[in-house]
Amino acid sequence: MLHAIVEHERVQACVSQEQLAQRSGVDLAVIQESEAGRIALSVEIATKLLESLGKQLAVGTVSRENILPQIITAMRRSLQDKLENEVLRLVAELYGKLEHCSNEQILQETKADPGLLGNPKWDAMVAGIVEMATRAKGVRAPTWTALESRFAEPCHFISQYKSTWASAFVNTPPELANRGIFIHHSSLESV
Repeated sequence: MLHAIVEHERVQACVSQEQLAQRSGVDLAVIQESEAGRIALSVEIATKLLESLGKQLAVGTVSRENILPQIITAMRRSLQDKLENEVLRLVAELYGKLEHCSNEQILQETKADPGLLGNPKWDAMVAGIVEMATRAKGVRAPTWTALESRFAEPCHFISQYKSTWASAFVNTPPELANRGIFIHHSSLESV
């Protein structure tokens, strides 16, 4: 997960992997392999990389209670502020957090309908992410994910770059594609 934070901050700062390696003194191969998801970054290396981008890594504990409502609240704020990239980052955060829940935790976290965001694309995305996470745990998706309001019409490609749409079409998890949402699976892990 640290690699996603570092990559996000690097991209936001318009810094190439090579420039980050040069600034931080961290080997370029480490940056490339971590962003590709092949190796995990240590807290020390992530801190060094972030500091070279003018950022600080804060580590703390977070209660696992109410993950979904907290993220939905943050998504609503971001949508109101027209920050679509932040909404996508929050979706990836939701996916990552649900992935690390136990079966019992995921059932508890996703049981209640978090309410609609008022945006069909993102309402479908949230339901698809919850369905993906519950299916991965081998538990039944909550009934609210099957509501008509949780499917997008027409289809939506999350990326604004049309050149990536074919790849997204082929590599979208079925739980999202069935809802009319197309995003390359790897984007959920590297936003």
